[in-house]
Amino acid sequence: MIKINGHSGFGVELIDENTIRKVSTGPGAIRLHKQISKQKIFHDSLQTYYIRSPEILAEKSSNNCYSADMEYIAGKDFVQFLIDSNRAEINQFMGIIADYISSNIKNSVLSDVSMKIIEKAHQLEMNGVDQRYTQLVISLSAQPIIVPVGPCHGDLTFSNMLFKGPLIYFIDFLDSFVESPIQDLVKLRQDTWFSWSLEMYKPEYDKTKIAIIFRYLDNMIQNMFFSYEWYREHYFLFQLLNMMRIIPYCKESNIRKIVTNNINIMLAQRQ
Repeated sequence: MIKINGHSGFGVELIDENTIRKVSTGPGAIRLHKQISKQKIFHDSLQTYYIRSPEILAEKSSNNCYSADMEYIAGKDFVQFLIDSNRAEINQFMGIIADYISSNIKNSVLSDVSMKIIEKAHQLEMNGVDQRYTQLVISLSAQPIIVPVGPCHGDLTFSNMLFKGPLIYFIDFLDSFVESPIQDLVKLRQDTWFSWSLEMYKPEYDKTKIAIIFRYLDNMIQNMFFSYEWYREHYFLFQLLNMMRIIPYCKESNIRKIVTNNINIMLAQRQ
């Protein structure tokens, strides 16, 4: 059994060449169980030809501890994939992701989620998030916030994708306070615009090339989804909330500073 690094906050162990185990205790056990439940639903009913998720092989729950064994995918991470890909392959990748989100939009129902957002803002304020941010969210939610409510990954950053041949594997699903495809667009742009996953990426890589690719992908996302009124009207609010939700989990001061700086950039651009 080999312990390996992960960014989910859970214990991750390589059991053998085909199996990986995720473990958590206390409140984290509940969060992990929700994550695995969402992954199982995706694996059983929402996978596409190109997008998969690792199969859940076994689960165990006892004494406030939960663990799940799943298929180990020996694939490339997002930096390895993007560095090795040509323009056509990058276009195909983003086309696959866009098709996935577009399908989820079609299977969603437009709903007012303003009360859920206000409730989340109050919760974040109680957890130490700056009142300036939470009150802005509350003021923006005084009007109806109509977005598609339906299937989504919940944490669709590039760090939660693995690439194996023509297949993309989604990992580390997240149970969101609002289940909506807009959450996946927000998480994608958390990387393409704010380069979030690169902040935790340790190996050396061609920073200039990745920066160019990220801007290219960000423009693609904008062009593909800007026609949706709910995206144009509410992307800022959901991205602001997304950044705010990270703050209570920041264990390192430099990460907290990065998140705060991203929020301040958003606020400056909005003025």
